[in-house]
This record gives sequence, structure tokens and C-alpha cells, in this order.
Amino acid sequence: MREAIQMKSQVVAEIVEKLQKSSSTIVVDYKGLTVEEVTELRKKMREAGVEYKVYKNTLVRRAAKEVGIEEFNNELLVGTNAIAFGYEDPVAPARILKEFMDSHPKMQLKMGVVEGTFYNDCLLYTSPSPR
Repeated sequence: MREAIQMKSQVVAEIVEKLQKSSSTIVVDYKGLTVEEVTELRKKMREAGVEYKVYKNTLVRRAAKEVGIEEFNNELLVGTNAIAFGYEDPVAPARILKEFMDSHPKMQLKMGVVEGTFYNDCLLYTSPSPR
């Protein structure tokens, strides 16, 4: 039992590090995608320097709470989720996911944090209106 707890603690620490290091973190629901589709998406992410990972929701919630992202909670972080961590270009994960979702409508955008600001699914899709 102790080994399981220790492994979970290590994963939480890994997620905490990624959340702190990333300039953007986007959460998507990938339910309904085939292995080939996910492989295609992972390749695009890797080419752009974006890390795409799947973690247990409970571990992500613990890590998010530890770094102060209270919005990653029980209400929003449910189901089959994957997380894209952008380190260099803060808009790269959202851009790649948007392009991918245009041709793969099964994937759903859930939420994200871009440069410290939380966005829900509808705000990630909207851009500021020109003035």
C-alpha cells in the first residue's frame, strides 16, 4: 500500500512541476478518438514542443490545488481528460488542439490556464474583438 501512495505522490509532484513550468495548460476530453488519431495529435504536439499527457483526474486536482489552480475541481475535471503543457509558446497547445478539433469533432475542449489566467471552454475559443 505504501508503494502505491508513494507512486501517486511522485505523479502529483510531476504534475506540479509541469503546471509551474508551463506557460499554458489546456485540458481536453479525448473520448471517442482512435489510437491512430491520438498518435497523430501527439506527433503534432511533440513537433511544436508541447507535452500531451493523460493523468488520473484525482492526481491532477491535487497538483492543481497545490499550485493554486482552484478551477481544476470536481465539477470540471471529470471524464476522459488529457492535458497539453506548452512551455515556450503559450498559444501553441490551443492552436494545435483547435486545428485538430476542426477535423476531429469528438474531442472536446474543457479548460485551460494561459499565462496564469484561467479560461473555460468557450473563452478559449473566443478572441478579443478588434478595436
